Formats: sequence, structure tokens, C-alpha cells
Amino acid sequence: MSLFVAFAVISSLVDWVKARRRSPQAVQVQVLLTDGAKVKAQLQKLAQSHDPDRPGGLLTLLRESALLLLRHKGDWAYGTLERRRAGNLSGAASVVGGWAARARAAFETQTTSQYQDGNAHKGFVGTRKNQGRPGGTYLAVTLAASTVDTTNFKVARGTPESLETALLALAGVEEGQLGRLEVVWSPDAEGEFLNEDEAIRRYPALTRL
Repeated sequence: MSLFVAFAVISSLVDWVKARRRSPQAVQVQVLLTDGAKVKAQLQKLAQSHDPDRPGGLLTLLRESALLLLRHKGDWAYGTLERRRAGNLSGAASVVGGWAARARAAFETQTTSQYQDGNAHKGFVGTRKNQGRPGGTYLAVTLAASTVDTTNFKVARGTPESLETALLALAGVEEGQLGRLEVVWSPDAEGEFLNEDEAIRRYPALTRL
């Protein structure tokens, strides 16, 4: 093999690795917090005070939501993490939409929402209201986003370290790298939370952290 051919092969491999690292992905972080009153209030505030249609608005919602969950890491009781690569951003966005639909389907009434361009398919921050039994203490939060993959974190479901790494990666997403964002928290009504049995039933993918 000539030096020129060898260099061409190496260059192609490097380009392939770079492309692979930057391939579109869908990431979902889902946590169940034991004391979610402050998180609920902050998510409501984010939905009401940030316009996702403004330049950088959706990215701000992603960053602030991810950092909010990280600041309350001590309240995580259950959690799960999923990551899927896709051939394009549209495919990754569809995966995110499916995750969000399942999270919203666990409840009957949407009480707080913020849609980009008025279209749920372009990303939103919203909530569902719990219609279950009173007396619970848990808040469920689902954060899902499609992005250009610029990180190389490994997925290990059911570990706080894996969830933390994923949230840090999402908080570091830059302008132009974010496709679709979905944040769903439940329940949303003041003073209303989930009990443990109800939370596990509604979110079966969660594992104890």
C-alpha cells in the first residue's frame, strides 16, 4: 500500500469517526423526586417566563431544566436513562415525541404548557395533572431532547452517575445542535404529588437509584 493510499484510508476513518460522534441522537432522562415542590415551582416558572420561539429560547429551556434537576440530585429516588442514535434529526425528534407521548399519557389533564410556534411537534415544556389518590410525596420529571451528538457518554440505566453525566451533556448543548425538546412533569396541581406505588405503576421503566 502506498503512503498516499494509506493516508487516504486513515483520513476516511477519521472522518467516519467524527461523523459517527456527531450523528443525531435522542436522549431521555426520567427521574422521580422525593421532594419535588421546588422543582415543580421552578418548572412552572420556566414554562411561563421563557418563550421558545425567541432566539435561543428552546436552548435556554433545555439548559435550565437540566441544571434544575442536577441541583436537586439529592432528591432523586428512582430514575432511568435512554439514548438512541438516528439517521437524521427528524428521526431523533420522532423518538423524543414518542417518549413524551408516553409520559403525557400517564395523566388526563394538561395544566401548564409552552409550545414552540404553537406546535407540540416543535418542542414544548408542559405538565399533566394527577388524578390519582392524594397523600403522595413524589414528583415525576421527564426530559427528552434530540440533538447533534457531540458527546461520548455511556448509558448505564439506574445509576445516579449515568443520569448526572447525561444531564450535564444536555446542559452543554450549543446553539444549532438542539432539535426537539420535551419536558413533562407530573403532577402539576399545587400540593399534589404521587405516592410510590402509583408512580411505579405509571412509570414502569424507573429503577431505584
